[in-house]
Amino acid sequence: MLKKIKRLLIMQGFNFSKDIKITRKKHNYEIIKENKVIKISLRHSVYLLDIADNFDIYFSSVESHHEDNKNVVDYAMSIPQNVRGYNLHPIIFPSFPEPIETIKQYTDFAQLDSSSIVVDLGAYSGLTSIFFDREISNDSLNAKGKVIAVEADFINLSCFIRNIEAYKSKTNRNIEYVYSAISNKDGYECFFSDGSMGSNSNVNVIFRQGYKMNIPSITLSSLAKRFSLDKIDFIKCDVEGAEKYIFEDEEFFEKYSPRILVEAHRVNNSLTVSDVVESLNKYGYKCETKQQIGFEFPLIECIKK
Repeated sequence: MLKKIKRLLIMQGFNFSKDIKITRKKHNYEIIKENKVIKISLRHSVYLLDIADNFDIYFSSVESHHEDNKNVVDYAMSIPQNVRGYNLHPIIFPSFPEPIETIKQYTDFAQLDSSSIVVDLGAYSGLTSIFFDREISNDSLNAKGKVIAVEADFINLSCFIRNIEAYKSKTNRNIEYVYSAISNKDGYECFFSDGSMGSNSNVNVIFRQGYKMNIPSITLSSLAKRFSLDKIDFIKCDVEGAEKYIFEDEEFFEKYSPRILVEAHRVNNSLTVSDVVESLNKYGYKCETKQQIGFEFPLIECIKK
């Protein structure tokens, strides 16, 4: 299997230099650079290229430990990790860490204050949601602003809930959440849950594994109604390609005009940038792409003119 994956990575343009080695163990892969090791689950082989390409970011996101005279970070299991740049409590990730560099790009663009209402679409482990709430409550833990998180993967959500409970125990701040796929219709959708952030590589998704299930789906309009929101100031959108169609919601944009930051993805070998821009231009938005620090897929900054 490892040889087959290596052939695919080479076809995708990755050059296996002497700096990076990939080995398969009984229960995990090891990506090795000098005396540093990143462990990942066998079921997350689709991420090997991205980790190899961005080794230093993945390695430095959490504190390492010593093992067999090497410095190791272990993403093969959902275990508490000490995140560099966040010291309130350890964070449990379903697989890989949310990069602090990207979180800072989100918070810098969001321009939040104590009254801001934030919707986090694709909340993953909850660390980005926590950073949004830290921005809101920076001056007072009694700030009226809040974060509403949406997550479709039940494995991710189980980690999210534990992290948010730990955050609440430290700050008495609550982050509300919805177990649902954000969509252009209410109802149910087929979903593959694999406990990850979604691939950041061009590797064929035939190697992506997960649990196939039907889960609830909700539109932006219905989400706003569920929480009786008078305003929404900022939306973070990282929904693995669903950004192609979730903004087809005229009712929502007739009432709300939040700043929106979208991570584009590759769907059918094409980036979703043009889909997002086309959808939001209809509502008077100006969209600009920015390079995501350390990763291939761009971020799309969207502001109502």
